[in-house]
Amino acid sequence: MATVDGVRVVTCDVPGQFMASVVVLSTSPAIGEARERWGINPLVLEMLGTARNGRSRLIDELEALPARAVVVPDYAGSFVDIQVALPFLDEALDLIFDAVARPDFTSMSSLRALQVAKQRVVTEARFPGTRARSHVQGLLFGAASRFAKPSSGDSSSVEGIDPDVVRAHSRHVLQPDNLVVVIVGDLASQRADQRGADASPAAQTSNAGGEPLLDSTDPMLLGRRLSNVNEPTSKQLDILVAHRSPTMTSTEWPALQLAAAALASGTGGILNAEMREKHGHTYGATAQFASFGMSGLFSFSASASSHTGARGIVGDYFAVMEEVARAGFSASDHERAVSVLIGRATHNASSPRWLSANIVRALANGLPVSWVDDHHEAVQRVGVDEMSKAFTDQHAVARPSLTIVGSAQSFDAVGADLAARHGFELVDEIE
Repeated sequence: MATVDGVRVVTCDVPGQFMASVVVLSTSPAIGEARERWGINPLVLEMLGTARNGRSRLIDELEALPARAVVVPDYAGSFVDIQVALPFLDEALDLIFDAVARPDFTSMSSLRALQVAKQRVVTEARFPGTRARSHVQGLLFGAASRFAKPSSGDSSSVEGIDPDVVRAHSRHVLQPDNLVVVIVGDLASQRADQRGADASPAAQTSNAGGEPLLDSTDPMLLGRRLSNVNEPTSKQLDILVAHRSPTMTSTEWPALQLAAAALASGTGGILNAEMREKHGHTYGATAQFASFGMSGLFSFSASASSHTGARGIVGDYFAVMEEVARAGFSASDHERAVSVLIGRATHNASSPRWLSANIVRALANGLPVSWVDDHHEAVQRVGVDEMSKAFTDQHAVARPSLTIVGSAQSFDAVGADLAARHGFELVDEIE
């Protein structure tokens, strides 16, 4: 892989695009953060400055070009997502490479950005959806796991992070071996096409100094637990079911992506057909397999406006999953799932942002850039029997946990009943 000042660079030429997408990825995973400083990795990127035009924050310099730049916290590796008009691409890259080679954290804009980012972390950690996901991940991985808190951290973990702490930690986050710059767009007329290489070996993630990822050597030890995220003013009940799953590195990943598409992609998905179209319990359900770099998660979510709807959603979910595990997917389920995934990939194939996002996802999970094309080819090779087997194998070992977001009063009306019906342990606190 080509490097600039030791930083790995990947380029992808997409002719005819006026906008370019640039991502600065740190493959330093959240699991490597010290427990009292969870969320520090994205804060390094928020504060990162450049001395190129006088000391100022990189994101402010980029947005003055103009460009759009935002820091995205992620368990596998946080990154700066930059969208820039092609005429300003070379100038943007000069700023980026100057910042990562000679990082600066002393400008007033960087110091202000740290305070704003910390306040945003505190605010976002209170959102019902964020709380629910962290809560169910705590049920599955244990309260001491990094996954029991948002990838951006929370109020208790970011409170004590000051500029000196960020500056010291930046030596790890911005270490050249931990950085990849991905550049996607119409690069033929730009200097950008001389900075990188299209072919790439795997970029390995690191767990330097971090806690063990899992609480046990048994990846399915925790689970079968039911709990409430109390939202006193909520007018509905939000259902989140999740269990641990393989990561993107698994040979089963293409088949599992097809399974998720068959289950809940659009109104024709099996779960939506049952819950929404047939019974009217919800206005829509989603299901996905996600990869955190060193662990994976399957999640299902839906919302109900009544206790009856909540009971119906949970009942339909387990009934459908049991039936699919028993009978497998049909040929039409398989055909529709392939059509959804390949159609989505074909539609987005010329989008610099979509391509850069998938390249970054691969790199953050320790996979080569070639995974992006290889994955879509693998999806088309998976037959209905392989798709069914991958799902059935996962279903056999899965120990799902269930989180319900809603008022404690509403939860009390359904919690004990759902626990008894579906074999959950009802818990008040994550252990």
